[in-house]
Amino acid sequence: MAAKAETKLAAHFATASDGAKLSYYSVGTGNGVLILHGSFTYALLHSELAVALSPYYTVHVASRRGRGLSGPYPPSVTDLNPHHQPPTTKKHTAAGKSGRGSSDAQASLDRNGALKLGSETYTRTYNPAFTSAVIATEVSDIEALIDATGAVYIISISSGGLLALQTLLQNPKSPTLSKIRKVVIFEPPIFFTDRPTSCNLDNLPRFEREFEDGDIAGAAVTAMRIVQLGPKWIPRWLMKVLSSMMFHAQDRDVEKKKASGEEDRGVCTMSTLARLIRYDFAVAEGMVAETGRYEVLSWKEDDTSRERVELLLLSGTKSPTFLMEGMSVLRETIRGAKSVVIDGVGHELLCNGEMRGQPARAVPTIREFFG
Repeated sequence: MAAKAETKLAAHFATASDGAKLSYYSVGTGNGVLILHGSFTYALLHSELAVALSPYYTVHVASRRGRGLSGPYPPSVTDLNPHHQPPTTKKHTAAGKSGRGSSDAQASLDRNGALKLGSETYTRTYNPAFTSAVIATEVSDIEALIDATGAVYIISISSGGLLALQTLLQNPKSPTLSKIRKVVIFEPPIFFTDRPTSCNLDNLPRFEREFEDGDIAGAAVTAMRIVQLGPKWIPRWLMKVLSSMMFHAQDRDVEKKKASGEEDRGVCTMSTLARLIRYDFAVAEGMVAETGRYEVLSWKEDDTSRERVELLLLSGTKSPTFLMEGMSVLRETIRGAKSVVIDGVGHELLCNGEMRGQPARAVPTIREFFG
């Protein structure tokens, strides 16, 4: 099904502010919809959602930096030291809660990087300059994609939802954002200084250590443990072995296709995606804030002070607990936002069937919202 859906998508490119190419795929007719993917995914893993919506809208599904056919993150990001402190050793990681948290100006940090999430105190993992540069690049890219596609609706998924929220907050009166009328926010990994979280943030230092050591399979398994995804009943060592085998098999397959001259459609291997998870963690850490920061996205019928952007907060009942916690806070905070919870589905809902997604379950809700 996914391969058949991919063949219906036409590849295009937008140009980022630094001149990099940003790839996106288009299908359908009607008002424009821009799909922003999250961590460990790329544009073509949402091809079934795009095709399902294409009878009603012109759907554009983009690959973020480093994914698919899009260019890499710019030197303004990659030249920076990503760490608040060097990755901790295994001994230090076991000693207590360290190496995690936030660096955004909205977060309640002291000069040592201490951050409170509810009653818990953490230490940021990432350099504030790094998180700020990543977020600035991603937001600028979204604006370039809106300009290129003419989209009036956005479907934002997971960390893509964080970036959509940041884009709406950062420059709401820009000519580009004035084009956007409705945004779907699907389960962003969002954290608040005045609310606790059940996310396994204790493992962020381990992720960074494994990443720096070149243990990409180990880092990927740690990332899944942090975000509470993947089968919990499989031992960590076995998950790492299976992940490593899959990574190597996919990498070999890509090399064979390149050698045969097969066209690169922008398919990403899992090992490539695993190497980019750091940027999603940096975005999540950099956007930690008090719940009040998001109140400005509330809307009332008699509010004429700004352009109206309607929000749909979409989630499933089988998603990780910390994601449902974040969605609950957004529902409480953003007055006037529509909210739909789809029974029996999880965080993979909007992905292709090969990723255990069920995008058809969400299409009626999205259509009703967009109109």
